[in-house]
Amino acid sequence: MTLVVAAACGKRSSDLGVTGTLAIDGQDATPTACRPGHGIAGTFIQIDTTRGPVRFEDKKLYWNGAAVTCKKLDRSWGGGQRADGTAYWRGMLDLDCDHVRGRLDIDCGNITAEERAQLDANRTEMRDNQAKP
Repeated sequence: MTLVVAAACGKRSSDLGVTGTLAIDGQDATPTACRPGHGIAGTFIQIDTTRGPVRFEDKKLYWNGAAVTCKKLDRSWGGGQRADGTAYWRGMLDLDCDHVRGRLDIDCGNITAEERAQLDANRTEMRDNQAKP
């Protein structure tokens, strides 16, 4: 069972910067907060849900703090840390993991127009490099 993400704590999930579907242990998991951050391994994203936090960091997925095994963990993302220590994250997670399944489009951390332009340029450069023989 999956949920088309809807209301959470009086806010629409799109206001949180998260849209898509998410199920944990086969039950709907509604996002309640979107928290980009920066750790030792770089930028990460944590989505707090009604079924516990889901975190993507260093090419791994975590649920309630424990790493989960994934059959599928497709992602496309970009993000960064600002001089004031805040972070931003934009991307997609398409997952089929132990306990956690779904596809989320995430845009959080109050990305500025300049940061968005840089993320777009980075994505274009990456795709151009991938297309080269």
